[in-house]
Amino acid sequence: MAGYDNRYVLWMEAYTTNSDPKVVASYFIKTVSSIGGCPERDELDEVVNTWNSHKIRPRSSDDVASGRPFVMYSFPELHSAEDRLKPIAMEEVTLCMEECTPKGQFPCNETVFELCCLLMEEKGWDAPADPLAAADLYIM
Repeated sequence: MAGYDNRYVLWMEAYTTNSDPKVVASYFIKTVSSIGGCPERDELDEVVNTWNSHKIRPRSSDDVASGRPFVMYSFPELHSAEDRLKPIAMEEVTLCMEECTPKGQFPCNETVFELCCLLMEEKGWDAPADPLAAADLYIM
């Protein structure tokens, strides 16, 4: 989700489903609430930060803005663009949140999660601290 063609990532979420519109809506409403408005257009925190701070090189074949997404988002006027953030009342955000389904307590099916925890405890394995450790644990 971006305000204009600045490629600035406002959210990135992973969960057991992204096909339930109420779950996706909760991501959107959470973002609207955190930035204090609603954009006209339409791997996780680390990837978002990496993406938003990397430099997009100019291309001769595209009519696409170049630069760092964070700067492009924060200062659209530097790129001959306009800020398309539409302020929204918190009452409207609260009303929308009532229709959303936020993420649950478990990153997958609860039974599968509990079985995995039992297996890890039985084998003496620690919970993974990062994605690579999680992949190693999955392979075991």
